[in-house]
Amino acid sequence: SVLHSSSFVVKKDVFSKVGRYNTSLKTGEDTDLYVRIGLHFNVAFSSRICAQHRLLKDSLSRSGVDLSSKASFQEYEIQEVGNPALKKFLDLNRFSICVAAKLYGDKSTFQENFRKIDRSNLNGKQRFLIGLSRPALKAMIKLKSFLSSFGIRSSSFK
Repeated sequence: SVLHSSSFVVKKDVFSKVGRYNTSLKTGEDTDLYVRIGLHFNVAFSSRICAQHRLLKDSLSRSGVDLSSKASFQEYEIQEVGNPALKKFLDLNRFSICVAAKLYGDKSTFQENFRKIDRSNLNGKQRFLIGLSRPALKAMIKLKSFLSSFGIRSSSFK
């Protein structure tokens, strides 16, 4: 995703206006919170690496994933029509869901999210990756991991 809780900073009083994490969501509650914050406050992004996300073989991120429980952002679809920044943010998150769906072989979740993305909100790397076959995408992830072991970092968000 574009944002991670480990590299997200917000003033405490923001929560009194937008609330806290929506605990009724099984997954994507952080993205839902970020959307609500962005609808009420200006948000700044930095491409500076502030945290490293490691996926271990036995981590929850690699366990059986039910992508249907991911945030669908359906409640924000009307607002994103008149808000290009929100549309782009949601499209970048839809991109991440599409990649996961492709990796896990979940064609319906891929199609549901892919059809909502305005491709002009994706950079060239993202458009390339989203168009790859599942085996090619897995090979790219292995290449990224291999290069990372030599200190060469790569991101689809840069």
